[in-house]
Amino acid sequence: MAQKKERTNKSGTVASINDSLKKATTEMLVLFVLHQKSMYTYEMMNTIEQLSEGRLMSATVRM
Repeated sequence: MAQKKERTNKSGTVASINDSLKKATTEMLVLFVLHQKSMYTYEMMNTIEQLSEGRLMSATVRM
């Protein structure tokens, strides 16, 4: 029988926690930015990149 591949990103690991925090932070920034004013996705992504001081770049933010 073929063995199942183990997930490389197990719950509770540093990588898993970092991914979860990045996702939660991104979601909160999206809500915060949209609360400020209505804007298109491109403008929102640029604003988030500025607010996160480059830590969350357009390529990492998935809408």
